[in-house]
Amino acid sequence: MKLRFIDGYEFTADTKQTACEALWHSMRFNMYDTLAEWMTANARAMQNAVGRTLRTDTPEHHFDDMIEHGILIKLS
Repeated sequence: MKLRFIDGYEFTADTKQTACEALWHSMRFNMYDTLAEWMTANARAMQNAVGRTLRTDTPEHHFDDMIEHGILIKLS
């Protein structure tokens, strides 16, 4: 699937987990050692930026919440 993150970054991913991993690895100043750390930081940033709460228990839930709140858009 082709996706666009809220900052305009476009990428492709085969699964919800690989989508989260692609976003994690795309961060310019990536200081997070694990996907879980990145999801926690991303959830905090999105709460501050757009007032939306994202679950961080699984990459699949995190992905679904980003889609639901328009933070991540499916292009195809």
